[in-house]
Amino acid sequence: MFNKNKYKLDVKLLKIMSLNSISVFVKMIGGFISSKMIAIYIGPSGVGLIGNLGSFLNATQTVSTLGFYNGIIKYTAQG
Repeated sequence: MFNKNKYKLDVKLLKIMSLNSISVFVKMIGGFISSKMIAIYIGPSGVGLIGNLGSFLNATQTVSTLGFYNGIIKYTAQG
């Protein structure tokens, strides 16, 4: 017997997966093009500096949000 609900779920899942893969591919191409243009304009040392800046910003964001999340957990547990 043919199960329509399972078929609909499979079709929806396939559509979502294909749209997600297209999105990932476009992001990869965009990242490659922007990295290449940055490397052409400011050189390899500039790309390294931008990478270090990104790492520093990620580290500061992690440190700053750690206290916020700990406070939320503390006050949620108390309430």
